[in-house]
Amino acid sequence: MTRYRFFNKSRLLLLLLLFLFLPCQHATAHGVAHSMSMEKAVLLQAAYSDGSPMSFAEVVIFSPSDSEVEHQNGRTDKNGRFAFFPDEQGEWSVSVTDGMGHAFTRQIRIDNPSDLSLLAPQSQNTPGTPIAIAGVVMGLLGIASYLRARAHASKGEK
Repeated sequence: MTRYRFFNKSRLLLLLLLFLFLPCQHATAHGVAHSMSMEKAVLLQAAYSDGSPMSFAEVVIFSPSDSEVEHQNGRTDKNGRFAFFPDEQGEWSVSVTDGMGHAFTRQIRIDNPSDLSLLAPQSQNTPGTPIAIAGVVMGLLGIASYLRARAHASKGEK
């Protein structure tokens, strides 16, 4: 008789477990939803003066209403691009830095956020480029002069 009680209890437990887990066949640990929009956004493309992209550079965006707390942050993609959707009118501040000393900040005027068109990348010629080139040339001339003087000094010792 105890054998039948055990069998009935285990059958009851099995049925109970079956009914408990039956509705969970499509359950996931965390729910996820997504949506995609084909609307236009502000597209920023960051590049170095030689034209190579600022890949994975840090981007910080401040809204016109709050210049202390960042509205959005992130990183450029491997092509130096970053997009965002402004939600209010005014002067937006966008700062990009690669963490190695290359950085820029740009103000973007948004008059009507709902009528955005893609902003084309603008080339930014650095005013210090001629000075940097002159510095490299002077450095190379200095190294050449040092090596030449060293060669003459070693010939004089022989």
